[in-house]
Amino acid sequence: MSDAEQFEPPAKKSRVDAAEVVDRAWETLQYEREQAKQSEVLTADKACQQIVQGIAEGKISSPKPSETPKIVEDARTNAIEIMQNYIRDSIEGKNRYGTHSKFPILGMSGMKGIGKTTMLEYGLTKVLPNMKMSAKGAYLTFNGGAGRSANVFWESQNQQDTVLRSVGHVLMANLKVEAQQYSLLGFEQCLNLFRKALGMSEEESLVLFIDEIGELKQKADDVLRALMTEADDRGGKLVFVFAHISQQFLDHAATGSGRKVISLPLEALPIDTWNQKKDWKEAAREHAGIHQLLLQCCGHPRSLYDGLNDAKNQNSKLLSNPTEEALIKARGHIITECKFNSESRERLNKDIPRWFSLLEDSDLMARLARDGLLLKLPHADAQFFPPLILQDWAGKSCNTPLGFHLQQAYAADAVLGADTEKKMEPLMYHYEALLRKATEGKTFTLKQFYKSKHVSPTLVASEVKAKVPSQDTLVEYVKDFSDQARVLELLRTGFIVVSEFHSEYALEYLSPFRDASDDHKLIVACVQCKFVQSPVNWSDIKTTMADATQWLKLKKAKKVKCFPVIYTTADQKSMKPETYAGGIYFNETDMFEFTKRLGVLRLHTQKLGKNMEQKHKWLSTASSNPDL
Repeated sequence: MSDAEQFEPPAKKSRVDAAEVVDRAWETLQYEREQAKQSEVLTADKACQQIVQGIAEGKISSPKPSETPKIVEDARTNAIEIMQNYIRDSIEGKNRYGTHSKFPILGMSGMKGIGKTTMLEYGLTKVLPNMKMSAKGAYLTFNGGAGRSANVFWESQNQQDTVLRSVGHVLMANLKVEAQQYSLLGFEQCLNLFRKALGMSEEESLVLFIDEIGELKQKADDVLRALMTEADDRGGKLVFVFAHISQQFLDHAATGSGRKVISLPLEALPIDTWNQKKDWKEAAREHAGIHQLLLQCCGHPRSLYDGLNDAKNQNSKLLSNPTEEALIKARGHIITECKFNSESRERLNKDIPRWFSLLEDSDLMARLARDGLLLKLPHADAQFFPPLILQDWAGKSCNTPLGFHLQQAYAADAVLGADTEKKMEPLMYHYEALLRKATEGKTFTLKQFYKSKHVSPTLVASEVKAKVPSQDTLVEYVKDFSDQARVLELLRTGFIVVSEFHSEYALEYLSPFRDASDDHKLIVACVQCKFVQSPVNWSDIKTTMADATQWLKLKKAKKVKCFPVIYTTADQKSMKPETYAGGIYFNETDMFEFTKRLGVLRLHTQKLGKNMEQKHKWLSTASSNPDL
């Protein structure tokens, strides 16, 4: 003991000791309280109380909706009206039907990037507020969201919860409530707490805009059925607007629950929407490759906005110097932005050849529609496999016959114009080559191959096969057709034979088929192309073609039959049967129907005639030609 401590007054020492005792006692008390708190069992009631307190203190609140997204309202007028009517009728109970008084399902469908999420957000931030009804809304997605909603759902399902209870947990996760709290709650409790977080009164209706319900996969049907049953029970106080990639999914779910489906399919935007972008419009007039890129966006909203912006940001010289490499990279940026690259290589390797097959493939079409891989343009009766995906796949598969010829067809179309009319020929023979490869080994008619309204009756039912040589390219070039023995041998081997010599009305290439009933009989299409806008002189063409193919007609003893195929973009509404007697002729509208598997091409737009414009008005402003 030090001298200071030895001589410290007794009273002072006593006070210090007492203070230390008090401190230790306080620490012990705090420790015991903490232990008691931790050991206290959290119940559903206590969890609710904690969440209510968090809401009152502003620590828990509903996610703020994003700003009202910009949409092309003229292109979405019908969708907006359908959504308004459904929400109003549901709140007022006017659309219930059947003996069980069920509400119908409002389902929004469309391919990736077509605008489903944008429309739901627009419904929340614009449509619902403008209706001036006693209702509030919220957006919920199963593809992301707070705590990644799909993950929360599956974690809840792993605890053997009902799907309805799991959806309630997703609602709580979107408020950023702790899992240990919401895991104790049922759907009713979660829904009431969610309404409280939105500041809703009992009289108000809750409209939930639910996105990507298909992410719940095998449980999606059960969730849809359970939620709509809740909507029935609450009589307009709970309304749902659903979005998923495919209408088939919604129809299937509706069938299982015995409900009607109010369809809200989203089409692509008008194909000329890019005209609203001044810099892109000017670049399209200057550069054919840019124009082709814009056409290949095919009115797809995310491609036209996010995709094009990303491509331009990645290359500041894209619009002024669109080299082939720059365009390939731009296409890649758009595909990535639109999540088209989520499609597996293996799947595309199977589906793209089937897409170009001549024979009807209803299973493929249903599957593409189901998975959101079909684009439909407004007012167009055609559906398109996204051309961006087709050309990207072709570039990556150019070591295969199908990929090579698809790539070459697009390359020819990219430079097709008023001063490059001869590029129509490679577009057509490469397109024929890929059709032949896609239909290898199958029997078909000449009319199935050459889809035109102007097919000679003598050829309509002619069943043929296309022999395909086992090489990377199905096209062989010759200086001219003077070496008849070599040309004939190439045709028998299965090659399309192209002459490098041309005159105004020359025979440009030969395309061979085999008679399906006699493999030794060769049937040869003698092809000529005319990229024109005005009507053509069919009589002159017919006479010159007859002269050019005379040598083939003399091969009858060697079992060779030939017929003319005339591809034109002629602006003619009709054609006399005697004109195309013995052959197959194409005018502008025939050409579109024949080649639309490639998407909308420059071939379809650069010399747009009046008849084509009348039949497909949506193409009227898709040209980069300022004279049209």
